[in-house]
Amino acid sequence: NLADAYLKAGRLGEAISLNERTLADRERVFDEDHPDILTSRSNLADAYLKAGRLGEAISLYERTLAESKRVLGENHQVTQAVQWKLASIRQSPAEP
Repeated sequence: NLADAYLKAGRLGEAISLNERTLADRERVFDEDHPDILTSRSNLADAYLKAGRLGEAISLYERTLAESKRVLGENHQVTQAVQWKLASIRQSPAEP
């Protein structure tokens, strides 16, 4: 929640740093298929996207989507949300 607040406040460096630490902690503590890891990956991808780190965001969204489909299924809301985010990025015109 704090990382999301940083993101909304435009404090991108702090949001990214906190999301990276949260993801690392969750990967260390939880089983690799734990849904909270998928959420953390998506949150970090959101922060990368907001910071203009498009390549990193897309890569993380793609990994999250693949794992979400495998762990949660095609119709789960997390899977669909990540799929929508990726589609939105791919349909957006490239910036000059």
